[in-house]
Amino acid sequence: MANPVKGAISQLGERIIDTSKGMFSAIRDAFGYESAGKIQSLRTDAQSFPSVAEPTIDNAPLMAAHNTSAEGILVANEIGGIPSPSIAISDPANLQNFGEISLIMDPNKLDPNMNIYPTDAYTGRQPKGKSKIANEKQFKERMKADVNFGHIDDTARYLLSGSPEDADLDLKIVNAAIANGLVNPKDFNNFGELFGEASRKIERDINNMSFLNQYDGISEYAEVKRMLPPKDPYYSDGSHRPDRPETISTVLKDMRQGEYGPMYMPASEAHAQNYPGALRAATTRPFKSIDEIKDSRGQIYVEERDNPNPSYVSNPLEDFFDQFSSVKYSLLDDLTEKFTKTEIRTRRSRNEDGEFITTQEPITRMMGMETANELLLALGRNDADIARTAAVSEGFVSMDDIPALRDAVNRLGEVMQTAPTKYFEAKPNAAMSLSDFDVALVPQEVTENPQLMEIFKENNLPVSTYQDFGPNKERYREGVMRGMNENLFSVPLAGTLGYGALQGVGDNDGESGS
Repeated sequence: MANPVKGAISQLGERIIDTSKGMFSAIRDAFGYESAGKIQSLRTDAQSFPSVAEPTIDNAPLMAAHNTSAEGILVANEIGGIPSPSIAISDPANLQNFGEISLIMDPNKLDPNMNIYPTDAYTGRQPKGKSKIANEKQFKERMKADVNFGHIDDTARYLLSGSPEDADLDLKIVNAAIANGLVNPKDFNNFGELFGEASRKIERDINNMSFLNQYDGISEYAEVKRMLPPKDPYYSDGSHRPDRPETISTVLKDMRQGEYGPMYMPASEAHAQNYPGALRAATTRPFKSIDEIKDSRGQIYVEERDNPNPSYVSNPLEDFFDQFSSVKYSLLDDLTEKFTKTEIRTRRSRNEDGEFITTQEPITRMMGMETANELLLALGRNDADIARTAAVSEGFVSMDDIPALRDAVNRLGEVMQTAPTKYFEAKPNAAMSLSDFDVALVPQEVTENPQLMEIFKENNLPVSTYQDFGPNKERYREGVMRGMNENLFSVPLAGTLGYGALQGVGDNDGESGS
């Protein structure tokens, strides 16, 4: 799929609405009757969506959190921060996924310049690096010279066959067994057999990292660095480009040059381009103030609070998303059927006399679904270089058609701007250090990991704990979050908005979809 952005756009285009037309007629003229009727129905359902009548800090609390894992904390510590983290803003009930560790942020630290969207914005993700031994030759030489392993010919080969993390654990287990007199390395000529015997002798401590971390791991024998694969794996002559060090600057550079635009732009996530949620993201615009976020707390859907029939297989939010998906595919169908192009095909054949003759005939080509989807996303974002989309550059859609199409998609964006969602998403165009957060909420067992606890201490990050078992639900992650009053968004200053606000915006223009 071609990319209309290529990192060149730094901000979303403003919504442009032709006020001389009603919503139904604008969408009907640009796309078709079916799409216009579905969007009109979507707006009606968004207006009547179940919600808290008067959202407050008590019945509709909001908290900002970036969820991660123990591995994510280790990587952030190693490279010096978290590049452009996705920060969810929602009710604590909706902040339980995407990692067992919640880095909670004081809402007073949030800023509209952090690109805070009124839904999951499907923004670009951090590229995944890998730990690698920087100098394998030097590592082999050190293992050969080691007093415990030098006589074992396959030590370096065995340890290099897996990841550096695996090698680190294997060495700690073996060195722990040696230090405690449980094995004698001179009795072995094969490292795998030595490791197997050490594992058996360590027994219950084999998963006790507090114990194992006392002993030498891979870092005592080799320099280990986090590396990123090259964005373009080959030089012009066909040879391989080397990996690059994974640093804050290299990761941010990659994210800002994402295949589908900078990471902070909506619908820039590479693997989600065809998802209906990506279209919703593309049509929305960031909040303009923190007060606007507070005023919009009524948009957040909470299953236990807002589902009138919790025993049903589906829930109202899933049904609403299904309805939006139907709108998206209706728009795609309209684009592929309405915007075609005629090409002349030349054919060479033999006539009755056996002579070659050349004939030309017109054929009609329809744009593919991927081409139509790319155009929809570009219309939603109001990309300045929309002429580079395949739909326009290949001649299916004229630039003269773009204003009407864009106006229609903007109408959809207005509906979805205040539609229900599980969380808002902030996506700063910068890295954040662990010290930028205010609390690390971790499972109780993490406090037994001295490496993680030392990282939190070095970053002046207070730690709170939770447990997701037992009768006391106030000790569950959600319960602990709800008790952190100092980290909840305060009550809005003005009247509450949300998807109920649609009831006073863009009234029905009196036209029917039938």
